[in-house]
Amino acid sequence: YNTSVALNSSYGLYAKPKLNLNDNATLYARVGFAQTKGTASIPSLGWSSTGSNSSLSYGLGASFKINEKMSINGDYMVYYNSTSTPINGMTFGVGYRF
Repeated sequence: YNTSVALNSSYGLYAKPKLNLNDNATLYARVGFAQTKGTASIPSLGWSSTGSNSSLSYGLGASFKINEKMSINGDYMVYYNSTSTPINGMTFGVGYRF
């Protein structure tokens, strides 16, 4: 059967303790609580189900200053912590201070 699973939304509230290694490099952790909503379906059977769950969410990351206004960062997060269906991933970004 052709099965489809989609993450419809995810949001959370986090604390972000930081450790400055030097003027240009920072390590950080995120720990908090996340709410996720998803949909699973088997179109050939006409079946679909939507559900939402909340879970402890956490991760680690690092940020590096390029100059006084710009930085790059990356982190690995566990957004939804379940033994049957964990949702996790890596993010990379660029920051700019106004």
